[in-house]
Amino acid sequence: MQSNRVLNLSLLHLIGQSIVSSLELPKIFSDVIEQVLPLVQAECLSIILRKHNHRTYVAAAGLEAGQLLGQQVPLEEGVPGEGMRTGNVVQVADEDGRFNITNVCPCHLQ
Repeated sequence: MQSNRVLNLSLLHLIGQSIVSSLELPKIFSDVIEQVLPLVQAECLSIILRKHNHRTYVAAAGLEAGQLLGQQVPLEEGVPGEGMRTGNVVQVADEDGRFNITNVCPCHLQ
């Protein structure tokens, strides 16, 4: 328990350093992704900003990251849309409890 707390505080410190060392949002987003992705042991991670009824992928790493970056997707589509629309955490897992990208509803990129 204590080691998780130390790890979380270390991560917050690194992210904080990134934020104060740059005024460029793309660099800050990229640094956050770089720090968080290995910690959460995910195959992919993205930062999504909401604007009106769309969401825009402003940073992404891992599976299909290149296809997502900069894309605008209707807010209601897919798992990220569900999370943003409702404000609730949405978990998508295989039977063994691990996340699987194929379980996520495909987004129709515009």
